[in-house]
Amino acid sequence: MNSTQNHQIHQAIIAREIIDIYKFTPNKTDVAESLDVICFAMARLTEKNSVIDWDFLATLFDQLTNNSSQTPINDIEKIYQKITSIIKDTNS
Repeated sequence: MNSTQNHQIHQAIIAREIIDIYKFTPNKTDVAESLDVICFAMARLTEKNSVIDWDFLATLFDQLTNNSSQTPINDIEKIYQKITSIIKDTNS
């Protein structure tokens, strides 16, 4: 695995874990607010070599903090599927 693939897999794993934290927490509103901040920080850290759209993920968690719309949850699930494929592809 080269350095770029290594970078991609680590970002995908972090994003997967962030989404899993949200999925499995009972207090989703408070957790979504914290995950928004973490994703925003990841966006700044990975601006040049990002495989995950961290700003978009941060926006989705922000929306979940402020309303109960189903749209952010659907978009997060789409990102989760992309993450799963990145992890599978780099493990092949």
